[in-house]
Amino acid sequence: MKNVDIVIAIFEPNHFLVEQVHSILKQTKSSRINSIILSDDSKGKHFELIDKCLNMDERIKYIRNNTGKNGPKWNFCNALTHTTGNYLVTCDQDDIWKNNKLKVLLEAIVKNEQCFGDNTPILVASDLSVVNEDLEVINKSFFKLRRYTKDNFLPFSVCFQNTLPGCSMLFNRTLLEMSMPMKDEVTMHDWWFHLVASFTGVVEVIDEPLVLYRQHGNNVLGASKTKLSITKRLLEKLKYIYATNKQMVLLMKLEDSVRPGNKMNAFKQIKRLVRTRFLFSILYFNKYFRVFN
Repeated sequence: MKNVDIVIAIFEPNHFLVEQVHSILKQTKSSRINSIILSDDSKGKHFELIDKCLNMDERIKYIRNNTGKNGPKWNFCNALTHTTGNYLVTCDQDDIWKNNKLKVLLEAIVKNEQCFGDNTPILVASDLSVVNEDLEVINKSFFKLRRYTKDNFLPFSVCFQNTLPGCSMLFNRTLLEMSMPMKDEVTMHDWWFHLVASFTGVVEVIDEPLVLYRQHGNNVLGASKTKLSITKRLLEKLKYIYATNKQMVLLMKLEDSVRPGNKMNAFKQIKRLVRTRFLFSILYFNKYFRVFN
């Protein structure tokens, strides 16, 4: 029976981490878990908290991110290089999994592998319920909060917006091997996994919320939106255009692996778009960055 490795990127963790690990161990399919890897990117030491987690189950392992590259993307990538499982789950340090999360996602990916083969990159993901630090519901559906429709998960749309948080995903090793090693041009690991699966494999999005997506003052990434001045919004927009352009150029290198049909049509649209955005991106890099910085 195929097993699952769960990777948790941690940074200055608190008691939320223990709650998250506990919710993972309570899964109805917890016997399918091969390992739970805690990859630590913290500056401080949290021996007491880490020991508490390690003592919860022998499958829990602790590593430090000593790659020299910091931040969520590189911390998750560090953890993923230590996995051996057939399926992978990226997990935040402060959320809570509903008891059936692993069961629902495993059933979905197994069904897709039966249809398309396990050599096909496959990613399955679910909706999330947005909650505060006390787990009180802010919005029952992350998708509805962001006003997502099915169009937001189509390959072409995914090029411009990271619509699936990594903590909602489960994917197979074929996708991991297709996506790694992670390049500097990649904006965020979960976005890249979604992009690669969208164009070279299969993505299934499940409407059922399976994660309590906790929002609090110390979130590194999350569902909240920060209000910025007009100048900063413009700068962020320009930076975003430049970053997505680089990511799409990187995606074009996977052209030989793109699945036929609508995905190839979307891929051709991307190639045309990259050309039209290239001049604007160069303008931003050489001029606007100096003006607004």
